[in-house]
Amino acid sequence: MTARELLASALALPESDRVKLAAELLASVAPGESTSAAAWESAWLAEVEQREALEPDESLGSEHELPAVRQRLLGLFR
Repeated sequence: MTARELLASALALPESDRVKLAAELLASVAPGESTSAAAWESAWLAEVEQREALEPDESLGSEHELPAVRQRLLGLFR
């Protein structure tokens, strides 16, 4: 199975399963010997900024609003 095929299969999963999978994948490459915490923080901030530019999803609760998510993410690196 190629990486693209694996991605396609993963994207077909229900959202709750995709979230669990994403968390496990991120945990498998958490900052360590080859990736610094600063690099992770930079990558997360870039992702958050990119998502801030998107239209908000009104169906989500306030805990999913980007300012709240950004603060939670920043708290992980402090």
